[in-house]
Amino acid sequence: ARTVHLGPVHPQTEWTTSLCHSRSESTDTLVISTQQTFSNMFIMQDSDSILSLQQDARIWVLVFNSVILFFHNAVIGFNSYYAGITLPYHKTGEYGYIPLTEEESSWYLSLHPLSILIGSVMSNPAGEMLGRKKVLVLTNVITMVSFTLMNYARGLPLLLTGRLLSGLALGMGILIPFVHMSEISIIRLKPVLATCMNLSIGVGVLMFYMFNMIVSPSFLPYIVIIFSFIFIVAAIFLPESPHWLIRQGDIERAENVLRALRGDNYKGVEHEIKEVLSIVKQEANIQTRSRWRNRAFLYPLGILVTLFSSIGLSGMDAPLNLYGPRMFSEFGFEIPYKYIMLPIPAGAVLGFIVSAGLVHFLDKRIHCIWAGLEMAASCGILGLAYLTKELNGGVPTALSQIYLCVGSLGLTFGYGAGYGAVIYSLPGDLLSPQDKTTGISVAHTCRMLWTAGLVKLYPYLLDVFGYPVMFGFHSLILVASAIFIYRFLPETKNKSLSELQNLFVRSDSIDSA
Repeated sequence: ARTVHLGPVHPQTEWTTSLCHSRSESTDTLVISTQQTFSNMFIMQDSDSILSLQQDARIWVLVFNSVILFFHNAVIGFNSYYAGITLPYHKTGEYGYIPLTEEESSWYLSLHPLSILIGSVMSNPAGEMLGRKKVLVLTNVITMVSFTLMNYARGLPLLLTGRLLSGLALGMGILIPFVHMSEISIIRLKPVLATCMNLSIGVGVLMFYMFNMIVSPSFLPYIVIIFSFIFIVAAIFLPESPHWLIRQGDIERAENVLRALRGDNYKGVEHEIKEVLSIVKQEANIQTRSRWRNRAFLYPLGILVTLFSSIGLSGMDAPLNLYGPRMFSEFGFEIPYKYIMLPIPAGAVLGFIVSAGLVHFLDKRIHCIWAGLEMAASCGILGLAYLTKELNGGVPTALSQIYLCVGSLGLTFGYGAGYGAVIYSLPGDLLSPQDKTTGISVAHTCRMLWTAGLVKLYPYLLDVFGYPVMFGFHSLILVASAIFIYRFLPETKNKSLSELQNLFVRSDSIDSA
C-alpha cells in the first residue's frame, strides 16, 4: 500500500488515500479506499469532551466580535422602528417628510414587511454563496442606499422604493448575525451571545427613540447611514464563519479562524472541525430534494415556523412596533408622546439584560414559557387600557394611561427577557450547519407573512373588533405558544451539534431512500 497526501497537510488535519492492490488469478483489481486520519473524523463527539476543552478557549475575541456586530444590529433596530417613529411626521408633513394620506400610510407600513420577507428568502442562498461576513457588509451597503433615497425623496414612488430596499436589507441582515455568532461561539456562551445580538438590536431601537427626542427628526436618516458605514469599516476585523468555510472545503482557513478565535493554546480545534464534518457527512448523504422528507430537518423546522409565527401574531410587530407612537398619542398624556412612549424600547432593552443573566440558571424551555406567559398577561393589561378608555366614553383616564404604559413595558420586556431571546437562538441549536440558513429563512419568512397581513388588516380588524378583543387574541396566541413549547420543544442547553441532531433522528425516519 502507498499513501498519497492530498492538499496542504496539517498535524491535526491530515487526509490520506490508501491504494490497495489485490490480485486474483485472472484479473488485477484496484481497490481504492479513502480514509481520513483526523482522529476518526466522522465519529460523533461527546459534548462533555468539547465542553471541557472549551474551558481553555479565550473569550475576549468573541466579545470583540459582538461589539462589531453591535453596529450592524443597531442599524437593524433603527430600520425596524423607523416607520413607526417617523409616521407622525409624514402625517403632518413636518421636518421635510413627505405628507401621506391614510391609505398611503397603510401601504408605507405594510409593504415593508413584504420586502423583509423577500430579503429573508434571499438570505439563505446569499449566505451560502457569499458567506456570512459578505452578506452582512452587503446589507449595510443596501441600507445606506435606501435611506439616502428616502431622505432625498420628493415623491411617493421614490420614498416607497427606498422603503422597499430598506426592508430587503433588513430581511437579509436580521438573522445572519445570530447564525454567524452561533458558528463562532463556544457552546456554553451560545445563549449569552444570542441574547447579546438581541440586546444590541434593542439598544439600537432605544437609541433611535432617544435620537428622535434630542435631535431634529430630519437628521434621523443620516444616523442610520453613519452606523452602517461604521460597521462596514469595522467588518475588516470580523472573521468568516468556520462552519461555512468547512462546508466550502476550506479546512485550512477554518482551522486558522478557530485558532484565532480560541487562542494558540486551545487544544480543541480538531474536535470542533471533526464534529462539523461529521454532521456535514450525514447531510451529504441526503439529497437536496429529500431534505423536505427528512425528519431531522422537518421536525425542528416545524418548531421554528410555529414559534416565529407566534411572534408575528403576538402584538409585538402589530400593533406595538408599528402603531405604538400613534397609540400613545391617542391617550392624552400631558408630556409629549414621543417622550412617554419610551417604555416600548426600554422594556425590550431591560428584558435582554435580564435574559443574559437568566440563561445561566433556567433551561431554555422554562425560560421561553415564562416569558411568553408574561407577554400574554401584558397583552391583557393593554386590552384593559383600551377597555377602560371605552367605558369612559372614549376619554382616556389616568388608570388607562397607567395600563398602557405598564402593558407596553411588560410586552416588550417579556419579549426581551426570554421569548424573543430564546426563539432567535433556537435555529443555531436545532438546525444542522447546512440547514441553518434555509431553516431560519423559512421561519422568519413565516413571521413576516403574518406581520404583513396583520399590518394591512389591522385597521379593519380594529373597526370590527376593537383593541380589547385584538389584545385578547394576541394573549391567546402566546398562551397557545407556551403550551406548544412545553409539549414539543426539546431542551438544547449545553448540547453539542451531534447531540442536537440526534434529538430528531429515529429509526423509522421519514426520509428513507
